[in-house]
Amino acid sequence: MTLKSKVHSYTFLLSNYIPIIISFLSILLSASLKSPSGFGMTLPMISIISVFYWSVYATENFTIRHVFILGFLSDILFNNPLGSGFLLLVYIREVSIRLSFLMPSSSYLMSWFLASVVFLNYFIINWIFFLIYYQSIPSIKYTVLQLLLTIAIYPFFMVIYSLIINYLKDK
Repeated sequence: MTLKSKVHSYTFLLSNYIPIIISFLSILLSASLKSPSGFGMTLPMISIISVFYWSVYATENFTIRHVFILGFLSDILFNNPLGSGFLLLVYIREVSIRLSFLMPSSSYLMSWFLASVVFLNYFIINWIFFLIYYQSIPSIKYTVLQLLLTIAIYPFFMVIYSLIINYLKDK
């Protein structure tokens, strides 16, 4: 086996695991960032950006097992009740897959719009879930700010992820 064929096989193997690796790193990034003083947990949810993007653009390489691992990791790192992250990420994945048929592959604005709708659904369900679980009304202003930040940075991550996909396709 030549060196070139070995590199090609490793690149192909790596390209199959890129969605889970990047999603894992995005959850670690979300958990390690410090939120601004006085704003609670108002950091953008990079993990749901990853789950949405990879569910739409790399469905075959982003399985339910990957979502389970990411949800479990998310629950542990964000100190959420076990299973809540998994259920919400599975919801994001399934809705994203179903909406991906409405989206042309080159439509940037349509992707951003559908991502915004999915993120809005995620935050509403997450807010209701925590309302029921903790039996108190969480502040809506932090949730809305977190939603707006997530929607605002989605285009940046969309460009980065598409560059990664294009780079791996060229190899």
